[in-house]
Amino acid sequence: MDDRELLRLLERDPESGVRQLTQQYAGLVFSIITGRAGGTAGAEDVEECAGDVFFEVYRRRESIDPEKGSLRAFISVVARRRAVNLHRRTAREAGCRGGDELPEETATPGLEEALMDAEERRSLTEKVRSLGEPDSEIIFRRYYFGQKSREIAADLGMTPGAVDTRLSRALGKLRKMFGGENNG
Repeated sequence: MDDRELLRLLERDPESGVRQLTQQYAGLVFSIITGRAGGTAGAEDVEECAGDVFFEVYRRRESIDPEKGSLRAFISVVARRRAVNLHRRTAREAGCRGGDELPEETATPGLEEALMDAEERRSLTEKVRSLGEPDSEIIFRRYYFGQKSREIAADLGMTPGAVDTRLSRALGKLRKMFGGENNG
């Protein structure tokens, strides 16, 4: 079911919509949560976090615009944010210093916003989207969601080698868009 149909189903028949949403995206959500918080969170915490992700998507369904980005990307952002929060909470409860265990990119939320103003981010996002699918999806997954080639390949029905090749070519196109010719 595509994004628009799923969003309409969530509006028209919430119970069926949430069931379909969960069926389509449970693998992605659990992968993100266990990747970010699995080291400190137990199975119950991971399941509760996933439920919270799907509830938040349902709650914010009217603000999701498939023209601005895929539902998959929106869900990934929500899952990543909630997983980081879960990791911090469970690490704190276990008596650890949770921030020390997070990857640098997630240990400093807002770093990108501090380094780039809104116009630069919008420009970059537009240029990445202009690459089309699956290239834009691969770039977002690799650099925004931190997924490995094998994870991306499994979700997109490609081989890891094909993902790496497409990623390399897409980055070359982006360099040219930003005025950095790659003559190699």
